[in-house]
Amino acid sequence: MKKPRMKDKYVAYYSANHEYEEHGTLENAKEWLEEQYNEDATEGYSQESCNGEDYIAHITHRSMYAQRDSKEKYKWDEAAQGYFNSDGEEWCSEHDEVGVMLINKVEEIQG
Repeated sequence: MKKPRMKDKYVAYYSANHEYEEHGTLENAKEWLEEQYNEDATEGYSQESCNGEDYIAHITHRSMYAQRDSKEKYKWDEAAQGYFNSDGEEWCSEHDEVGVMLINKVEEIQG
């Protein structure tokens, strides 16, 4: 799966092959979906397509990871056998960083 580009504002989904592609314009999304139909036209259209399961959607929000803390900010303390920050707080995660997933408007992510 390709990594989404923040400038892409539309996603076209082709249900027959369970494929999607992101596009910067509505017109490009329509063209891509029409290409899928043209490629499959010789074999006949899928039942999914005939039932309206293909779509183009306008992307308004995207997920984004926000790092909250990192093990890099902690130093190893040999005596205590642990990683501690300058405030004396111990690193208590099995991961090298911790964070949260956010859902942001596309405009907020871009600029």
